[in-house]
Amino acid sequence: MRYLIPWRRQAPSEVHSPMNRAFDALLGSFPGFPTELSALVNGDGPRIDVRESADAVHVEAELPGVDENDVELSLHEGMLVLKGEKKVESKQDHTGWHQIERAYGSFQRVIGLPTEVDAAKVEATFEKGVLRVRLPKSAPARPSVQKIAIKSGR
Repeated sequence: MRYLIPWRRQAPSEVHSPMNRAFDALLGSFPGFPTELSALVNGDGPRIDVRESADAVHVEAELPGVDENDVELSLHEGMLVLKGEKKVESKQDHTGWHQIERAYGSFQRVIGLPTEVDAAKVEATFEKGVLRVRLPKSAPARPSVQKIAIKSGR
């Protein structure tokens, strides 16, 4: 029975390669729509990590190949909006290429914040393709810890 199902005998990469080539051929047939945009067409944005500490929310985004001047950050109704563009370094001739996976073009990522933040104190740094954003919590959002003395019952 398993011989009747041809794709079970092939490795996953052997099945996906013809489909990927067909997709790239279709997209490449439209003028002005290079196949490098396939990651953006699929809705992929930068990979992020979001972590919350006692006093802030920390966001890290991987942006390899993106210049810091091409990145824009904003806060909007409890969300951090990350926009940017990865520009093509040079016009390249695509003849002779066997595979193109790098994506170019605009991207956007909207990150819902788990708590209220103080917008005036937000800090962002960009180093080696990683954007780090520190969003300090607003005063009411910070947990207040008050120690309570325990008295002996004797």
